[in-house]
Amino acid sequence: MSKIRNLKQSAQNVWEASYFGNYGEYNIKIALDEQLTLKEYSCSCPSDRSPCKHIFFVLDEIKIKKDALNNEADKNADAVSAVLQNVSHDELRKFIIDQAKFSEELTRSIQLNFSDKLQKKSGENIYSDILRQEFASIEIYDDQDKYYDQDEYYDHVIDLDFLEQWGKKAAKLAKQGKFLDAEAICKACIEEFASWISGKGNEMEEYINYDFQKDFFDLLKTMSKNGQTDKRALYNYCQSEIEKKKYEGLEIFDYFNDLMAEFAADIDPVGFLALQTSLLEKSKNTSSLSAKRISRRLVKFYDATNQKDKAEKLIDENLQIDEFCKRAVDKHIAGGNYGAAKEILNKKLKMCSEWTASEWKERLLEIAQKENDAASIRKLSFEFLQNEFNKQYFAIYKSAFPNDKLETAFEDLYKYYAKTSNILILKFYAAELLQYENKIERLIEYLDKCRSLELMEKYYEYIYQKSPEKASDLFKKAMDYYAKNNLGREYYEYIAKTLKIVQKTPGGIELANNIISEYRATYKNRKAMMEILTQNF
Repeated sequence: MSKIRNLKQSAQNVWEASYFGNYGEYNIKIALDEQLTLKEYSCSCPSDRSPCKHIFFVLDEIKIKKDALNNEADKNADAVSAVLQNVSHDELRKFIIDQAKFSEELTRSIQLNFSDKLQKKSGENIYSDILRQEFASIEIYDDQDKYYDQDEYYDHVIDLDFLEQWGKKAAKLAKQGKFLDAEAICKACIEEFASWISGKGNEMEEYINYDFQKDFFDLLKTMSKNGQTDKRALYNYCQSEIEKKKYEGLEIFDYFNDLMAEFAADIDPVGFLALQTSLLEKSKNTSSLSAKRISRRLVKFYDATNQKDKAEKLIDENLQIDEFCKRAVDKHIAGGNYGAAKEILNKKLKMCSEWTASEWKERLLEIAQKENDAASIRKLSFEFLQNEFNKQYFAIYKSAFPNDKLETAFEDLYKYYAKTSNILILKFYAAELLQYENKIERLIEYLDKCRSLELMEKYYEYIYQKSPEKASDLFKKAMDYYAKNNLGREYYEYIAKTLKIVQKTPGGIELANNIISEYRATYKNRKAMMEILTQNF
C-alpha cells in the first residue's frame, strides 16, 4: 500500500498530500513551475534535510498522476461551468452564502480572494478583523504532551499557512497597483499575529514557524523604496508599534527596527541613532542575536550618513558578526595587509564550527594564492578536497606542486578517498578523480573492487564507450552483489530503476533483459522483487 495519501491539487500547480512515515503522518505541500520543478515545499516530518526525502516521493507521485488529476479537475470545472450558465446571479449568491454558513474553508477562501473589494472607511483596516478570526480558530491544546505524536521525536507544528496565503495575496495586490490594500494586509498580519502569540506564552514558540513574518516586512520595504507607499508614514508606524508590549521578545521587534533603518538617515537620524544606541546599551550579551542586529543597523546608518570612522570602529569591535568579519578582511586584502586579514580569519576559525569554517578557509586560500604560499595552498585546498572532489580545488591543489611531484599529489588524494571504502560518497569522489585524470584502467579496477551499483549507474555509459565488454561485466557484478546483499521493496525498486536507466544506454537493453530473466529464476521466492519486476518490465 502506498504511503502517500490524499494527493490533490489545491491550486494551479500547488499540491497537497499526506505521507505515513516512521514517526506518524506528515503533511506535505508542494508548489511547482510549469516544468514540474520545485518552487516551494514544506513537510511536517522531523528531518533536518531540506527538501526531505518525502518531498521527492510525493513529487514522483505527482509526475505519475498529474495528467489524470488535471483531467479530473478539468471535468469538474466543465461540469460546474455548464450548471452555472443556467444559474442567476441572485441564486448563486444565495447558494454561496448558505454554504458559507457551515463551511469555514469556503468563508476563508471568499475573504482571501475578494475582501479587497469591500468598501473601506478612513483609518479602518478591514483585514484586521478577518485575521483576528483566523487566529481565533486555531486549535491550541491545553496539554503540551498532545503536541507530540506516538514517537517522542515527532512534534506538532501549529498550522499558520493562512498567513502565507495572505502574504501572497498582498504581493499580488501590489503587482496590480493596489498598494494601500497590500500595505493594510501586511500590517494586519503582523499586528494580529503578535496579539495572538503574546497571549500564548513562551512555551508555544517551539511549535511555530516564524519565517513567514519577514515576508510582510520585505514587501513593505520594497513598496516604500519604489515610492508606492509613504516612507515617513511607514517609519512613524514602525516607531509607534515597537512601543507596544506585545512585541517584546518577538523577532518582529527587530524587523520593525530593520525597516526603520532603511529610511532613518533621511527621516529621523537623531531619533533613530538614540533609539539604537539605547537598545545596544540595554543588551546584556553583545554576542546575542539581538545585539548583532542592532550593530548591523548602526553600521548601515553610519554608512548612509557618511560616518565611516564610526562604522569601522563598530565593525572592529564586533568581528564575531560574520558580515563585519568579511568587511574587515576585504578591507585588509584590498590594502595588501594580508597579515592582518589572516589574523582575523584564524581567530574566526577558532570560534566557528566545522560546518561554517569553509567560507573563512576560502578567504585564507585566496590570500595564500596572492602570496604564492605553496604550503598553505596545498593544506587548504586538500582540506576542501577531503570534503568533496571539486575540479577547481583540485586544479588549485596541483598548482602548488612542481611537475615531478604531481603524481604524488594525485596519489595522496586518491588514497584518502579509497581508504575509506565503506563511505559511498568517498567512493564517488575516488571514481571522479580517476575519471578526471583520465586513468581509465585504474577506474575499471576500482569499480570492479567496489562492486557498487550506485557507481555503475553513473559510470556504465562512460566505461561502455571505452570498453563495452568490461562495462557489461562490471554492471552485472555490481547488480548481482546488490541483489544478493539487500532485501526489501525499496532495494528492489532501485534495481528496477537502474535497469531502466541501463536499458536507455548503448548495449543496455540486452544486458538488462538477461539480468531480469536470470533474477526471475534465481530469486523467484522473493515475492516483492517478482512483483516489482513484473510491474516494470
